[in-house]
Amino acid sequence: MKKKAKGKIEMISSGLNELETPIRQACNLAKAIRMMLSSDDMPAEEGEGIFGVADALVELIECLQETRCELWHLASDVENGGGGAS
Repeated sequence: MKKKAKGKIEMISSGLNELETPIRQACNLAKAIRMMLSSDDMPAEEGEGIFGVADALVELIECLQETRCELWHLASDVENGGGGAS
């Protein structure tokens, strides 16, 4: 593998790894919002709207986590000479 390609793969892998912590933190915050909204103290009308937003955030963030993981594996496969998915 050429040095330039290997360098780019390492940059991609590094960038994807740097995304892991903020994505995980955002997902945990959205899940915490959902849990707080299940409290009996939250007015039903306000809770439903906020719950919908938190639920959508969790789904979006989980999708981003899956994409990050797939890209990391693809970069790893290419780096190891596997060529990635066809």
